[in-house]
Amino acid sequence: MTERFFRCIECDLVICFTPYDTYPEYEFSKEEEDFVEIYSNDRTHLIIRHAKHSIEELIVNRDSMVCNRPHMNPVKESYMEATNGREGFVVRRWRESVNASCTYQLIHGRIELKNEKAEIQEKELRKQMEFEFKKMHKEKIDAFVSAYGKMVSGFNLTTFEDYAEIYETDDPLTGIGKLNKNTMNELVKISEKIFSQNELESVKEFIAGNNGFDGVITLKVQRKFEIRKTEKKMGEIVKFPPKEELIDIRKVGKL
Repeated sequence: MTERFFRCIECDLVICFTPYDTYPEYEFSKEEEDFVEIYSNDRTHLIIRHAKHSIEELIVNRDSMVCNRPHMNPVKESYMEATNGREGFVVRRWRESVNASCTYQLIHGRIELKNEKAEIQEKELRKQMEFEFKKMHKEKIDAFVSAYGKMVSGFNLTTFEDYAEIYETDDPLTGIGKLNKNTMNELVKISEKIFSQNELESVKEFIAGNNGFDGVITLKVQRKFEIRKTEKKMGEIVKFPPKEELIDIRKVGKL
């Protein structure tokens, strides 16, 4: 969806315009015996309220978006970083119900996304190994799973990218960690202490073949985010930007 975000400098509020703002509504007419189109404009009350205020457009970093629920959830609460070129903001967006319009809040601050926990897919890994290595002693599989889990528990979560590349999932606070080359080599070294030479080659192939997005070697990464608030730059609010940078909200056309 094409959206444009604006900030009313005087109110210190965020305004969002979308293509849906001017979509007509349809009602069934008994006289016409058909649905009739009714003009609608959700921008009207915003334009009336802020028409004579100083407005500036915000540039939103959509890659910074984080949510408190899966992306497909219609009532999720999402946060995105934005800037006017001088100051950083966070735009909070939510709706009370599926049929309700979105509500927006402007926060002076930035988003901090942290890795909270990384762990192996213990149950899935053990099950897959038992399926593929039917003749292998379960004690060896248990030893491998245990050693792998211990290795991952020692990872520094603040520099997790040194061990694995994180892939996004539908749940913004859950990632998939694909092991990098160095981490794969460390896992192979662990395997050398557990498996025989005859078994080792098959285990190496298993590790490499299950390090994809949906593989059992990849890691589950739990994350959390915080909004680090910053103080309002009152000088920026009192001293408006140059006129050419301001926008007349009444003249914003169709998106």
